[in-house]
Amino acid sequence: MNQEYFLKHLEYKNGDLFYKKTGKMVSNIEPIGYVRVCLHNKQYKEHRVIWMMHYGYMPEFLDHVDGNKINNKIENLRPATKQQNAFNRKIGKTNKSGIKNVSWSEDKQKWHIQIAVNNKKRHWFTKDLELAQLIAQEARRKFHGNFANYI
Repeated sequence: MNQEYFLKHLEYKNGDLFYKKTGKMVSNIEPIGYVRVCLHNKQYKEHRVIWMMHYGYMPEFLDHVDGNKINNKIENLRPATKQQNAFNRKIGKTNKSGIKNVSWSEDKQKWHIQIAVNNKKRHWFTKDLELAQLIAQEARRKFHGNFANYI
């Protein structure tokens, strides 16, 4: 992947890519939700191509600021570490509390708040769900900074 190659064949407009030759928009969405670009029988993730076209290099991880995998506007993309990218994930599908980082602990009969900090897990427990939500939000703000996701 290099900037010159993509700039030669593709055009960026407001978060979307178009083939220069045909003017058609690249709009093939993968099953996991990312937009895919096919160019000369090779496939690339659109957000990575857009980053390369703008900046000429590719960080190991790219994060979608708003968490939307198909919002590939350049201002919605930022380089991230693997850990920062994980911080910005949305609430898990198996979450039963409805609150990110909060689950019910059967053995303690309390709400369990768990958050990763420097690859180590921090834990808090409370009987009050609203307090658990506040603790989780504050912990994400404090420890995850701009990569904190509250959804």
